[in-house]
Amino acid sequence: MNKIFLAGLALGVLLVGTAGLAQAQVAAPPVPDASAAPAAAAAAAPMAEKAKAKPKHAMAKAAKPQTVTVTISNKRAVPLTSLDAMPSAGGDTVALAGALAAGKTASAKVPHGKDCHFDLHGAYEDGSTTDVPGVDLCKDKAINLVE
Repeated sequence: MNKIFLAGLALGVLLVGTAGLAQAQVAAPPVPDASAAPAAAAAAAPMAEKAKAKPKHAMAKAAKPQTVTVTISNKRAVPLTSLDAMPSAGGDTVALAGALAAGKTASAKVPHGKDCHFDLHGAYEDGSTTDVPGVDLCKDKAINLVE
């Protein structure tokens, strides 16, 4: 009889312990007051708008390309017909100058990334050309076209 009593007691403790765990796992969170919901939503709306506005502002600054202004001087006796710059690492060609008479000066803004090295190609009215690779336009902002 002692054995039956102990077995019954152990089973009872086991059932009570399991029931307590089950209640803890399925207990639902308290239901909020329905009248407080509109006020909470109204308070959260301006915060959500501010959070959305900051990333747009931060992205606008990051998306703005860097530029360098260079001065082009045609010190040759022949007019320049075109001067182009292509990033040395590869990329799109940028037109720095079109027609530039002998002895004249022009300026151009050149967009660049972290690397500011460009390969320059100039063409002249007499059919001659000039090619200068690896010019750091951020450091050497003056391009002097000479004979």
